[in-house]
Amino acid sequence: MESTFRVKNNHAFVVKESDIKKIWDKLESFDKSVTAIVEFTDSIERKVDSCETLIQFENSKKRQIKRIELMAICKEKINITRVELENDEYRTISIASSGDDETVTKIGDQIPEIIDGLKPWYSMIARLDLIWVCSLIIFLFGFFVSVMVPDSESKDPLSFDQALRALSILGGVLFTGFFAYKYVNCFKKTIFPIGCFALGQGKERYEMQEKIRWSVVVALIISLLSSTIYGLLT
Repeated sequence: MESTFRVKNNHAFVVKESDIKKIWDKLESFDKSVTAIVEFTDSIERKVDSCETLIQFENSKKRQIKRIELMAICKEKINITRVELENDEYRTISIASSGDDETVTKIGDQIPEIIDGLKPWYSMIARLDLIWVCSLIIFLFGFFVSVMVPDSESKDPLSFDQALRALSILGGVLFTGFFAYKYVNCFKKTIFPIGCFALGQGKERYEMQEKIRWSVVVALIISLLSSTIYGLLT
């Protein structure tokens, strides 16, 4: 009997050498021949047939690993399995296996367990859509302004200078908000990446990012506690 297993996950992931070896060895344990296709940010794909070659990639900042696809084919050609990890907002993790039912069932049970272990503590932050956050801030700002500003008894229309000034202020607010969003979103993707390949030089980048991440979290907690204490004492 033949069967098919497919699953896609969009949570963030961090892949280290030990994780690659674990997935590779697990696929080989099903009597499979494993190869890997590695895509870099310079748009070049490289195919390797050993785990040692894969983890020896330099993964420099100029040529970072963008995607790793592990493909395992059973020697009897009765099963094909693909495990894909990509630093992409819309396609992060995918597992697909087809062939004999027994092997597919084992893969469906064991490979996702390993993949779940790649999920970092900041996964929710990495998946946070700042568009919704900015929309909420703008809504709350507009709400409080409408509540705090008293209704004008004058119903006279605005003069040209007043209308031009109002449009200039609105344009300035939107312009500032747009660039603030772009900056914060770029910062989030850099410090809280959806996909991180901690291989080669990527390991040093990951360790540095981890220090920055905890610094940001600690600073945020201290700021919130200080604001709370100040509010209680005043």
